[in-house]
Amino acid sequence: LGLCAATRLSFPLGAVAGALQGAAGLSAPVSITFLTSMHLERGQFISTISVFFVSLGLVQIPMLMNYGYLN
Repeated sequence: LGLCAATRLSFPLGAVAGALQGAAGLSAPVSITFLTSMHLERGQFISTISVFFVSLGLVQIPMLMNYGYLN
């Protein structure tokens, strides 16, 4: 997947991954498939996926606490 195509697809696929994470905690299939298709170097892949999952956690954990699902 080239940089131009990845740029165009990043928002829609990010939205799908976010919706799946919020609904079922299941964003990995979309995000890992997307990043794998970009053929990133190992270090870039690890850094990117780490930032992605930390970002999701930073949003999901406070929301779960707010709704009383996580004490």
